[in-house]
Amino acid sequence: MDYSIKGKAGKVMGYVVAWLMFSVFSFLIYYMIYSGMFSRGFNYVWNRFLDKKVYNDVSYLADSYCYDYLKAKNREERYDERFYAEKLNVRNTNLRFSCALNDEDNTQIPGNYDPTESKQFIKNYEIELKTIEDTKISYVFNWLQFKAFFRELDDHSNYNINADGDNYYVELISESDENYVASFQCYIPAELTARDGYYHLNFWLKKLYNFRHAIFLLAVLSFVTVLYLAVKLIMSAGLNEKGGKTCLRTADMVPLDVFTLACFASAGLLLRYAVKLTARIPVRVSVAGVIYDIMMFGLAMIICGLIILEYSLSLTVRIRRNTWFENNVLYRFVLAVMHVSTRIVKAFGNLRAFWKVGLCFLGVNLTVGGLGTIIFMAGEKNGYLTALAIIMWTLIAILIVYEIVVLYNINILETACNTIADGKLDFKIKEHLLLWPFRRTADSINHISDGMKIALQDQIKSEHFKTELITNVSHDIKTPLTSIITYVNLLQKSQVNGAEAEEYLDVLERQSDKLKKLIEDLVEASKASTGNIELSMSDIEIILFVEQAIAEYDERFKAKELKLVFDKPDEDWAVHVDGQQLWRVIDNLFSNICKYSLEKTRVFIELRKEEEYSFLSVKNISGYELELSSEELTERFVRGDKSRHTEGSGLGLSIARSLSEAMGGALNIETDGDLFKAILKLKNAGAENEEDGKKEEQHN
Repeated sequence: MDYSIKGKAGKVMGYVVAWLMFSVFSFLIYYMIYSGMFSRGFNYVWNRFLDKKVYNDVSYLADSYCYDYLKAKNREERYDERFYAEKLNVRNTNLRFSCALNDEDNTQIPGNYDPTESKQFIKNYEIELKTIEDTKISYVFNWLQFKAFFRELDDHSNYNINADGDNYYVELISESDENYVASFQCYIPAELTARDGYYHLNFWLKKLYNFRHAIFLLAVLSFVTVLYLAVKLIMSAGLNEKGGKTCLRTADMVPLDVFTLACFASAGLLLRYAVKLTARIPVRVSVAGVIYDIMMFGLAMIICGLIILEYSLSLTVRIRRNTWFENNVLYRFVLAVMHVSTRIVKAFGNLRAFWKVGLCFLGVNLTVGGLGTIIFMAGEKNGYLTALAIIMWTLIAILIVYEIVVLYNINILETACNTIADGKLDFKIKEHLLLWPFRRTADSINHISDGMKIALQDQIKSEHFKTELITNVSHDIKTPLTSIITYVNLLQKSQVNGAEAEEYLDVLERQSDKLKKLIEDLVEASKASTGNIELSMSDIEIILFVEQAIAEYDERFKAKELKLVFDKPDEDWAVHVDGQQLWRVIDNLFSNICKYSLEKTRVFIELRKEEEYSFLSVKNISGYELELSSEELTERFVRGDKSRHTEGSGLGLSIARSLSEAMGGALNIETDGDLFKAILKLKNAGAENEEDGKKEEQHN
C-alpha cells in the first residue's frame, strides 16, 4: 500500500473527480426520473418544457411588445417596429404567434404567425395586460409643503418620491382605468431553424435521452470508484510513509464532538442547498440556467464529499490512536462533573449524621425563610401576603426548636453506636429521653449486644462442629488404616500360611472395604450438600414403596426382636420423587433402627397425606443414651453413641437430609429422652404443577 504524500494526494484527486461524476450523474438520473424521460420518453418531456417556456415567452411579449404597441396607440404616437421586428424575425426565434385584443376595435397586433408552416406544438393563451400610463406630473416641495401635499393624496395614488437636501421631488402618475386581454395563438415549427433557447434546449434534451443508459452505467462506476478510493484512503489514514506509527494532524486534535458537529452542520447546509437546486432545475426553461444550477450543484457536492472524507479519515486516525472517546468536550465535562460530585458526596459522607441532618435542616430553613421574605417584600401593601409571610416565619421558629430536639436525639444515638462499637456491649440508651420516632431505633441498638452474643454462640458452636468433624474424620479413617498397616506388617515380617494367613487377609479385606465405604460416603455427602446430584423425578406410590422397604428389613427387625407398628391410610397415593434416592433415605432410617434401637421394643411407622406434602414418621427407642441434640445428629461424622463403637461413618443422616431437600422435601430429627423420631417430608404428585401454575398467575 502506498503511504506517500504523492500517492495520497493522487487518491484524493481521484476521489474528488469520481465524487463529482457520481453527484452529477446521480442528479441527471434523478432529473430524468423526475421529468418522466425514463417512463414516458423524450416527446413527453419536450412538450412539458415547451408548455412552460412558450407561456413564459408569451407573457414577456404581452408585457413588452403588446404593451408598447397599445401605449403608442392610446397616445396616438407612431409605433417604431424596428426593434421588435428584428427580435421576432424567424431567423432569430422559433416562437410563432399572433395577437388580438378585446378592445372595441378588436385590434390585431402584428406577429410572425405562418398558417402554412409545419407545426409540432400549438397552444392558445389569454393574458391580461397591465394598465397603461397616461401622464406624469412633477412637483418640487419643501418639507412643510410636502407634508401638506402628502396628507391630501389618495391611498390608491401612484407616485414616486426623491429627496435632495431640503427639496422633495414628487412625480404623480395617472393611469387609465381600461384593462385589456390579449389572445395569443402560438406554435413551435416542426423544424427548429433559429438557434435560440428552443433549439439548444431540444439539442441537450436529445443528448440526455440518447445517453440515458450510459449515464446510469457511469454513475454506478463512479460510485464504485468513490468507495474504492475512500477505503484506500481510510486504510492509510494517519500512517507515515513507511506505514508505521500513526501521525496526528491538526484536524485530528480537535475534540471529536466539536469536529462532528462542525462537519455535519457544514455537510447538512451544503446538502440542503443541493436539494434546493435539484428542486429548482427541473422547472428551468433556459439552458444557461440549467447549466449554472448543475455547476453549483456539483461544487456543493464536491465540498460536501471532501467534508465527509475528511471526517472519515480523522475518525479512523482517532480510533487507531484510541483518542476518539477521551478527546471529547462532553466527555471531559462529564468527567469534571463526576469528579466534583464524587468529592462533594465523599465529603458529605464523611460527616457525622448529626452534621448531615443539620445541613439538611439549614437548607430547609433558608428555603422557607427566603420564600417568606420574598412574599413579604412582594406584598408590602397586601395584608394577606404579609400575614402569609409572618405565618411562614412562625413555622420556621417552631421548626428550629423541633430540629434542635431532633439533633439532640441523633447525637444520643450516634454516641451509643460508637460506644458499643468500642466493645462496651452492656451500654444501654435511656429510651424515655428520646422522641417517639427514635425509640424504636434505640430499642434495636439496646438489643445489639444480645444479637452479638447469639452470633458469638453460633460461631463457637460452628467451630465446635468443625473441631468434632475433624476429630471424627481422623478417628474413622485412622482406625481401619491402622489395622491395615498392622496386618500388612505381620504378613511381611512373619512367615504365616494356611488358615492364619487367610484370617489376616479377611481382616485386610474387611478394613479396606470399611475405608472404601467411608470415602464413598464422604463423597456422596459432599455431592448431596452441594446439590451436585442428578435426579430422575417420577411419581411413585408411597405406601407400596414403604411396604417393600419393610419387607426388605423384616428379617433384621426380627433378629433384634423389634415389633413393627405401621399406621397407614386405606388408599395409596403417589409422591413426586427420585425412587433411587428415596430408597437411600429410607434405607438409612431403617438401618439406624436396626443398629441403635433397644431390643424387644416397638418401632412406630406412620404415613399421612396433606394438601401438598406427605409425611413419613419413624419412631423408636434408642438402645444408647442420646447425649446429642437433634441438630447434632444430622451433622457429618456424628453417631448416636459418642464412644463410636457401632458400625457406620456417621454420614447417613446428613446424606439423607441433603437428598430429601434436593427432592423438594425435608428430613427433621426430634429426640425426647431415649425416644428417637425422624419425620420425612415428601412432595405429592401434581403439587409441582400447581406451584408452577400459581407462580405463572402471580407473574401475569
